[in-house]
Amino acid sequence: MPPGYELKTTSSASKGQKRLVAGVAPDKRAIGTQAMGSLKPAQWRLGIGCAVQSQNLECSCHAVERIPSPSRGRTAQFVPIRFVFRNKLNRDDKLLLAFDARVLSEALSREAGLGKIVYGENYATLKVKTSALASDVRKLTDKIGTLLASPSPPDLVLNRHCAECEFQNRCRQKEIEKDDLDSTIKCRGLAHVRGLMIVVGVCQFEQML
Repeated sequence: MPPGYELKTTSSASKGQKRLVAGVAPDKRAIGTQAMGSLKPAQWRLGIGCAVQSQNLECSCHAVERIPSPSRGRTAQFVPIRFVFRNKLNRDDKLLLAFDARVLSEALSREAGLGKIVYGENYATLKVKTSALASDVRKLTDKIGTLLASPSPPDLVLNRHCAECEFQNRCRQKEIEKDDLDSTIKCRGLAHVRGLMIVVGVCQFEQML
């Protein structure tokens, strides 16, 4: 994770949330646990800072938009929203949104097949068909589950991200002690699974979800 990434993400989400809130009446918005406490019978149109939990997964949605059904007898649609400070999106941004959608779907027992990413300094909006990424997200979370269930940490694997990691020196020393550090320095130290970063063992566990 590049230096300052988390701070920039938090700042972007905070500013984006304020923009969304400004356009919604006070009685049509809910904050944090207030939104999740009334998720299924919800009457709000916008949920902010929603911690959503299913049986085995949990995510923190920057925002959730509730779109009422146009006809009686049909359920409302819940759309997760993520804010990205960068002006250019990548696949990982979409996978993180799709993860939010998966957890939301399981919590609601209904599909959340669409999400939105608000990104860049001009707050451009991209609609993402999260249902198309559901299979990829499931495979990644299964891999993470396997790693966490293992009684031993994964192999220490130095990679190109090591220069940005606060545990770089510790991992390097471990490799030297094992006499596994070769001249090509194939950076061994992080288990990185396409947008879902896990640091396990001598480092620390951190989940970008």
